[in-house]
Amino acid sequence: MNNISKRPIEENAYNGFSIRARANVHSMILDMIDTLPISTDSLVIDMGAGEGSFCLRLQDAGYTSLEACEIVPQRFQLPSILCHAVDLNTINFDRLFTEKYSLVIAVELIEHLENPANFFRSVFNVLQPGGYLIVTTPNVSSWYSRILSLRTGQLHWFDETSCIIDGHISPLFSWQIKYFCESSGLQIVEQQNTKGFFLRQRYLQGTLRTRFLYWGLKHFMQGSFCGEICLWIAHRRK
Repeated sequence: MNNISKRPIEENAYNGFSIRARANVHSMILDMIDTLPISTDSLVIDMGAGEGSFCLRLQDAGYTSLEACEIVPQRFQLPSILCHAVDLNTINFDRLFTEKYSLVIAVELIEHLENPANFFRSVFNVLQPGGYLIVTTPNVSSWYSRILSLRTGQLHWFDETSCIIDGHISPLFSWQIKYFCESSGLQIVEQQNTKGFFLRQRYLQGTLRTRFLYWGLKHFMQGSFCGEICLWIAHRRK
């Protein structure tokens, strides 16, 4: 994966298409895809594709067999790419697809779903044997989220405002992602977190109380507490 500079600029758009993801997640996913044994003509679908910024990025990278999925397909702005109108809250939504995919991408999606377990089961069924899923979600175990929970009883990106404004309704810990994948027949093969720069910004902008809590508690923290976003690659065994 390419190194991110010490002071990266957070991406908000790609070639005029808005990005609905934090902390340069799109760039990291593209680097992750480069490590997978799939070709540029492999069938790839972006679920929860928004305007199509990541599809456009894949297209610019040479991928030629792309599809998208959106609950409101009118949002999707790339007419050359097929966009399925699917509500991913639908139980067994895999029945709404006729193709099998080499790669399913779900960027900042599962935290919006009512039943994440249904998502992983359905993705298993739309993947080709040997196919891959790349999924991301906010890191609710981050040091910032832990301190916020200690102070307010609410997790970072899953407070009342995030629920009402952003639709973040399903906070998921790393162990839950692993459990849902394994119970669906998928195997986690890689996990990454975004760089700590963006959380450090929050630290520097925080109150003295927040800083004191961080320095007092960080030595006792276990698990994946660095990085604002978690990214996983899961593999469907043949």
